[in-house]
Amino acid sequence: VQQALRAGCARPPLRRWPVRGHSAVRAEVRRAVLARAASSGAAERGEASEEGVTAAAPAKEAAAATDGDDGDEDAAPFFTVTTPLFYANGPPHMGSAYPTMAADATARFERLRGRRVRMVTGTDEHGEKIAAAAAAAGAESPQAHCDAMAARYVALWEELDIRYDAFVRTSSEHHAAVVRQMLQRVWDKGDIYKAAYSGRYCVGCEEYKDDQELLQPGNLCPVHRTPCDERQEENYFFRLSAYQRELEHLLGATEDAAAAEGAAAFRVGPAARRNEVLGW
Repeated sequence: VQQALRAGCARPPLRRWPVRGHSAVRAEVRRAVLARAASSGAAERGEASEEGVTAAAPAKEAAAATDGDDGDEDAAPFFTVTTPLFYANGPPHMGSAYPTMAADATARFERLRGRRVRMVTGTDEHGEKIAAAAAAAGAESPQAHCDAMAARYVALWEELDIRYDAFVRTSSEHHAAVVRQMLQRVWDKGDIYKAAYSGRYCVGCEEYKDDQELLQPGNLCPVHRTPCDERQEENYFFRLSAYQRELEHLLGATEDAAAAEGAAAFRVGPAARRNEVLGW
C-alpha cells in the first residue's frame, strides 16, 4: 500500500491474489464453505450453493447491483458494506486504504458464504475544507479539484484490487437526484424546520463543539488542534425529536425482544456512538 501511495499508483504495489485464478484453491474453498453450510443446515435454506460461493463480479461487471433493487422480489436481501465516503480535499492515504481493504475483505467473505453482497465506496465532494483545499492547490474550480481526487481514489482501488459495486460521488447528478427525493419526502412530512444556531465551529470536523470539549487556552479542537471560531447562522434542521420514542425502543431492544416482535435488533457501536445517538 505504501509503495502504491508513493508511486502515485504507477505500478502494482504488491503481489495480488488472482481472484479468477487458482482454480484448485477456489475449489477447495468452495468445498469447505459448502461442507460447513450443510453441517449447520444452511444449505437447506439456500444460504449457500455451488454458484453462490463464487466471488462476485468486479464493479464494472456488476453495475446492475449498484442501486439495490434488481426487480426480483423473491431474491435474498443484500448484505451491504460501505467505506466512508472519503473527503476529496486531498489524495488517498493509509487511513483511506485501511477501512477500504477491511470492507473488501468482509465483502469477499460474505460472497463466499453465498450472500448477495453490495460494497459501496466513493468520495464526499461538498464542504468548506474542500473548497479551501481547491483554492490552495490552484485548481480551476472546486469541481475540477474533486474530479482529480476522485480519479486518484479509483486508480488506487484498482491497484489494490478492491472489488466495489458502486463508487459514489456526491457531486454526481444521480446522487443529487436521490438526495432531492429523500429531502422532499422529509419536507412533506413536516420534519424540516429553520432555526438559528451559534457555537464554536471546527472546519476540519465540520461540526460545532461544546465548550467542555475544547482544549484551552485558545478554544482548540481536540482532534485537529486548531482554533474553533464562534459562528452564528441560520440553518435547516431535521426534527429528530419527533422520533425519540421509536428510536429509543429500536436501539434499546435486545435481540430476544426484537425476535419476539418479529423485528430485527439494531446494534450501534462503539458504545460512545450509541450514547451519542440516544443523547437528546
